[in-house]
Amino acid sequence: MKKILVTNLKPGMILAEDVLTPRGQLLFEAGTPLDKRVISRLRFYNLTFVSVDDVISGILQETPKEDGTLAATEILPPPEQTPAPEEPKMPVPKKTAPATESAPQIAAMPTSSTIEDTTDGTVLPQEIEDSLRLLSFQSTYADCAVALQGIFHKITSTSEPVTQLDLEAIALSLYDPTLPSAEFFTLFHALRAPADPIYTHSLNVSMLCRYLGRWLHFSEEDQLCLSVCGLLHDIGKLLIPDDILQKPGQLTDEERAIVRRHPLMGFQLIKDLKLDARVKKSVLMHHERSNASGYPYGRGPTEVHPFAQAVAIADVYDATTSKRSYRSAFCPFTVISAFEQGGVERYNTQFLIPFLENIAYTYQKHRVMLNDGRPGEIVMFNRSQFSRPILRLVDGTFLDLSGTEDIWIQSVM
Repeated sequence: MKKILVTNLKPGMILAEDVLTPRGQLLFEAGTPLDKRVISRLRFYNLTFVSVDDVISGILQETPKEDGTLAATEILPPPEQTPAPEEPKMPVPKKTAPATESAPQIAAMPTSSTIEDTTDGTVLPQEIEDSLRLLSFQSTYADCAVALQGIFHKITSTSEPVTQLDLEAIALSLYDPTLPSAEFFTLFHALRAPADPIYTHSLNVSMLCRYLGRWLHFSEEDQLCLSVCGLLHDIGKLLIPDDILQKPGQLTDEERAIVRRHPLMGFQLIKDLKLDARVKKSVLMHHERSNASGYPYGRGPTEVHPFAQAVAIADVYDATTSKRSYRSAFCPFTVISAFEQGGVERYNTQFLIPFLENIAYTYQKHRVMLNDGRPGEIVMFNRSQFSRPILRLVDGTFLDLSGTEDIWIQSVM
């Protein structure tokens, strides 16, 4: 924290203390990120000094060395611009239009070698509901949620030190390297618990990040670090009032602006902890997008750390396929379709395509319900449209959803 002349303020700084008007009224709260609008208001009131944390100037951005490891260089300063508009909501197929109408074709599809085997060891949901493996997984998951809550409490409310090893212990407990992807995701899909969304969402994103790193052939060390990024990415939401986070209706512009502060607030919480710099950048940048439509700074793809780009995909997938107080969960195939239609512009396609491909294949042999009420079983995927596979219907006939105009998967059974 430091005192600085208002005339020297720059976007990218954060107010370290509440700012009052000359009449003693609250103008801006501590933690408010500075942009051109905020700076203009501060100058309008003829204030001389304010206390700020220049959080951006100290962030390190790793770049690959010749040996493949990461070296640290300074990140670019924040652009002088207002925050980008809110990311569009997940689209839902319309009954009056083709489910994949105008969906862009994804170029450079990966080869089948990028997909893990999902046939050997696959266990269907109805066969595991009462299994010891599921009970054990749920117990471990619950223990990890409690442990993560304790760590978050230390970070937000105490001076007790938290290290990378503390978080790695949770990430390691969530991951069984001997478990095939298909079997893990059968267990994962069975969780979908809506309680304590910050903690359960953090655990879910951590697990998704671990498998994404695995599918991308990251080293074991980088997979573990990426899963820690997932654990901490939303810690800033602990500073957002519950009545905003759990509001059943639409947020006001002011409430939405408060929620959009959570990457900066989360970074401020952890910036002095002994954590890998990639974790800190993922907390700060996981809402940035490849087309510069994200926040808090509207960065382009070359300015956003790859780990943050990976966390962004896992974050959106889990958030949209999970139930929230203000909406029901989206069907995974609705989310996959939305990624196919608009995700190519907003996310790193080198990460997105393997993620969609492998996630889709975890539903191989699962039973689904179509929007016209017919049940079916997924038997094969169309590599150009993972959201529209080939189904075997109850009468033994096959239906290729890529060739239909108004039929889509409404739910996974």
